[in-house]
Amino acid sequence: MRSASSWRRGKSAQALAQRSRIVLAAAEGLNNTEIAERFSLDHGTVRKWRNRFAADRLDGLLDEPRPGRPRTVMDAQVEEVIVKTLESAPRDATHWSTRSMAAEVGLSQTAVSRIWRAFGLQPHRQQTWKLSKDPQFIDKVRDVVGVYLDPPERAVVLCVDEKSQGLGVLLTRSQAGKLTDKIGGRPIVLAGVLLTAIGTIAYTQVGVHTNEILLGLSLVVRGAGLGAITVPVMATSYLGLRPDQVHHASTVTRISLQIGGAFGIAILAIIVTTQIKTYHATSLAGHATAFGTAFWWSLGLTAIAIIPALALPHQSKQPADGSYPDGAHTRRRRRGYVRSATR
Repeated sequence: MRSASSWRRGKSAQALAQRSRIVLAAAEGLNNTEIAERFSLDHGTVRKWRNRFAADRLDGLLDEPRPGRPRTVMDAQVEEVIVKTLESAPRDATHWSTRSMAAEVGLSQTAVSRIWRAFGLQPHRQQTWKLSKDPQFIDKVRDVVGVYLDPPERAVVLCVDEKSQGLGVLLTRSQAGKLTDKIGGRPIVLAGVLLTAIGTIAYTQVGVHTNEILLGLSLVVRGAGLGAITVPVMATSYLGLRPDQVHHASTVTRISLQIGGAFGIAILAIIVTTQIKTYHATSLAGHATAFGTAFWWSLGLTAIAIIPALALPHQSKQPADGSYPDGAHTRRRRRGYVRSATR
């Protein structure tokens, strides 16, 4: 008899659940016709799985092996190739090649090449190649990909794409810097807060049938607002600094952005979780309501940002002769740090 772990590793959790319900309904005394009507199935399908269960018990509910060549590279070998690629290097080279890795693990060069392609591994491009060294990486990849390929019943798969919001940031970032030099940071930041609030409103009303195009456009508007907020605030924070202080200020602002973003996400996650538990939201509509509440909080926090924005200078501190006390060269460097810090 198969172990419980091998039973859970069936190729299709939904198919196994359907077959199990057929067997349980038969145990209640229902005939094939009644079971077929209850689950909207074909009469032959019900008969097939009842006969398979009667003959082989639980093993009979699993899919039969498909015809074709048996698998030659096992999961343990795939994991060994990935771990060695990520966490070691050959003795006589700076990185692994398919030939050296094949000789190391006892597989063919073609097999190693297929594994690398499947996981996006490129050891020869270390400057641009990043992949997790988590020892449970293989299992986590299976879990995430499995949810998309074969989602369980009553589950919601959410994928957040920030490309639309990033587009909005790009649209306003360069113009926000120029306007800050001319009129100061306060009016630009206040306009950015307004745009961010407008882009958030659609998400406070999110529901099961909310238009995806509307949400995408809202992200663009929200991103434009964030770009209009971030650049003037960072540019204003560099005013009055000596050239040797600008680099340290850039580091501090980067850290502040990371900590602030993580703190905000944590607050919204707690709100969503609390809403779901408090109102026992199990449907998709219930989850949408929980997220809508979280975005109402986000809208409120955005409005609070008006208070520190009013403390920013209204006019540019540029002297009347158009020069800066620290020189044009430092001014250009300061702008460069602002652009790099907001990427």
